[in-house]
Amino acid sequence: MKRQGLPVAVILMCLQMSMLTALTMPWTAQSKYLFTGATYEPSSAQVSPYLDIYTGDAPYIIHAGSGELSVLLGLPLHRPTPFFFSFGTENQISFMDVYSRRTLFQSGSIGFSWDLLGDLSIDKYIMLSSRFDQISSAVRFYADSLTLEHALHVSTPRADLFTSLRYGLEEQSILAWSAGLDLRLRDSLALRLMLSQEMELTIAFGLSHYDPPADIALEYTWDYVGAHRGSMVRYPENTIPAFEYAMGREDISFIETDMNMTSDGGYVAVHDLSFLRYIGRLDAISELTLEQIRSFDMGSFFSREYRDLRALDLQETAEVLKPFAGQGFVMLEAKLIGEGPEAMDRFLDAVRSAYADSAKVSYMTLYYENARLLPEHLHDDESWGLCLLNAPSLPPFALYSGFIYPLFTYEITDIVERYEPDYIMLTTDFIEYYDQAKELAADLGSTSCSGTSRIPSSPCLLMGDPDRRSSEKGAQGYRACDCLLPVGSENR
Repeated sequence: MKRQGLPVAVILMCLQMSMLTALTMPWTAQSKYLFTGATYEPSSAQVSPYLDIYTGDAPYIIHAGSGELSVLLGLPLHRPTPFFFSFGTENQISFMDVYSRRTLFQSGSIGFSWDLLGDLSIDKYIMLSSRFDQISSAVRFYADSLTLEHALHVSTPRADLFTSLRYGLEEQSILAWSAGLDLRLRDSLALRLMLSQEMELTIAFGLSHYDPPADIALEYTWDYVGAHRGSMVRYPENTIPAFEYAMGREDISFIETDMNMTSDGGYVAVHDLSFLRYIGRLDAISELTLEQIRSFDMGSFFSREYRDLRALDLQETAEVLKPFAGQGFVMLEAKLIGEGPEAMDRFLDAVRSAYADSAKVSYMTLYYENARLLPEHLHDDESWGLCLLNAPSLPPFALYSGFIYPLFTYEITDIVERYEPDYIMLTTDFIEYYDQAKELAADLGSTSCSGTSRIPSSPCLLMGDPDRRSSEKGAQGYRACDCLLPVGSENR
């Protein structure tokens, strides 16, 4: 096999990356769909069945159909890192930047395609991708077949446009191409029209889910606004400048922050479970002492201007947020993954002691294990909430609950009845159901817990930066906006 096409491949990849400031595969754009239909082949005048499934909640992705059968696992290669792997027809090690909406290198992977449904041939590849808001695509170079593949995806509330092109470097010609359009007809119901090489026409019906940019939440009217990690846009998150900025705004009702437990039983205000994003280290917080963590530079990842900032421990966080006591409350995300009831008891006692003369605290978690523990260990005058990510009780449908509103309704109802939280939090990929969810939340509870002593009784917006004017760069990234819906359980 000749290799003279390799320089051409490099040149074409560089041109792609310089011409398109947004290239990423569908799973980085959080697309979800399920289509069945038929493909008409004019050359043979035959009709064949068509199936395409691409669903999940990144990094839990299933892709099946059109010669593809792959699973992207939500199992980090080294504890909590942005590295993941997939197996099936696509076998790869991948990196994903889940925070940036506009970045030249949002994801990358190395691996190989395995023709499991054919001759079992293997084609090794490397992929680079980036993103510009809802425009995404990727460039992939196959080493064995000496081909380049480019995929483009544009997502809007009513339609998705996608194209792919495969170019043979030895043949110096286009080997395959396709272009398609997914039209969302009503709610999640959608029609797919696709045209590919040899003028093959595909018509399919199914479900297509739109995950909007986080700042779409700014289009809604909110009774309360909360500051996610103090600020994620103007200052390094979970630091003194971020908290002081949030406290200085009159429109802020609560400040969200995070608490992770260190190896020596301390507590530190750091969101991620490892330090890869902050200082490039894979160490998990649970493997390091508080003293070690306090030596890390927690500001330079944001800007060199803040290189002297250090992580705050529990007592320091309570002290910094003390002036907020007369204005609102602190929403404390309890990480404590897999630590058990005794660790939860120690954590809650430590928080009560630290915040005795500071702002009121409400606890939040996105882990169902903690959702079982918190109601058992909280005092009657303390509140807690659950951030909804995936259905805990619908195994056959967990990957599809975002498509179908009746399943979404059942999911919320089941969570409220099972765990009895004071509020639930929905990420912006559920924003299409916001109005229905608000009504549902009101029906599920009395919303008796209100005011700054516990939690607001009306819908809230929790975002990376509360300034509406900074929305084009604020509320950035995956899960940077959440809406809080009180359900006011009186049953605890």
